[in-house]
Amino acid sequence: MERAPRHWAAMIAHGARTMAPVEWRGEPPAEQAARMARVQLSRVVEGPAYAFDDVAVRALLTASVGLRLPMAAEVLPATRGLLMFQFPVGVDPSDNCTPLTAATWGPSLPRHFAGVWLTWWFDAEAAAAREVREGRLSETEARLGLAHVGPWLPAGHLTVPYVPILETRLWPRRASDRVDPEALMVRAIAGSWLALTHGLLRPVPAATELTSPQPPGSAPLVGLHMVRAAGRDPALLASGIRAAADGAAAAARHRYGPVRDFTGRPYPPEPDDGVA
Repeated sequence: MERAPRHWAAMIAHGARTMAPVEWRGEPPAEQAARMARVQLSRVVEGPAYAFDDVAVRALLTASVGLRLPMAAEVLPATRGLLMFQFPVGVDPSDNCTPLTAATWGPSLPRHFAGVWLTWWFDAEAAAAREVREGRLSETEARLGLAHVGPWLPAGHLTVPYVPILETRLWPRRASDRVDPEALMVRAIAGSWLALTHGLLRPVPAATELTSPQPPGSAPLVGLHMVRAAGRDPALLASGIRAAADGAAAAARHRYGPVRDFTGRPYPPEPDDGVA
């Protein structure tokens, strides 16, 4: 992480718009990269990390198709943290190819409404391999870049407001919203939070799975949890996640009345909202 800001700053200077939030674009690239590094480091150091196996991810993706979730602090397993996915939850929209395999979250920026700031990350090694295939980098340049940036690169950001305001990616109203790739990815990530807080997926501390002493000086596995669903029915698990989201939506309507969009207009109930 300590070497990443310099490389990120160079990418920002060359037009990489996903490296930092849009609110920071008036600042010099080096400052944007430094602020991004501080935020991301706090998410990794201060929050838990969850590694989802491929069965769990497939269930989350299945659930995302019909998921409608009003975001609240109670949905989150922690104030900030890291998610890692053995199976991609999406692909980089710039090429519809590079897999998105991680996400971090934390409190929204001070100038925003109360909510959660989500960052999703694409696989840096896969991105470097693409650059080599397409002739934009040599293999030596790709290896050097990977040594500086680590396993992932930021692919996008989204601030999801807490209810009674709804984020349309989490509350699709049109048929196109239900199948939008970015919206499906965001709903899969939100579903992972919901599955953790409702006990539908049970994390196991990775440190408890160590079978032999670790070498002196090795990094501790504090905060890392394995989330496995191997042997479970992904469709049944997805149904449970959607049911938990329906329950959260019903509770939100009961507590806040009509939920609203960013303009303050209430969303009228629909027959298939899955809420009271």
